[in-house]
Amino acid sequence: YDAAGFRAQAGYEKQLMASCQRKYGKKMSYLRHFTSRNTARDIDLLRAVLGERKTSYFGVSYGTYLGAVYANMFPGRV
Repeated sequence: YDAAGFRAQAGYEKQLMASCQRKYGKKMSYLRHFTSRNTARDIDLLRAVLGERKTSYFGVSYGTYLGAVYANMFPGRV
């Protein structure tokens, strides 16, 4: 909720990424594709595959944010 907290979280994420690179190798370029917008597109693909005109969604924590991203990208489908 403040700059210090953000820096601490960013540092943690950097260490986590370094740990993954040590374990799985540096060729992890696919990670850049794991974004909230791409995940929202995946949700919309599932909606379409199910043959639904609209979707409903319940999210908690990051899921709440993801639902908001989806609703922003596809406002006519919620």
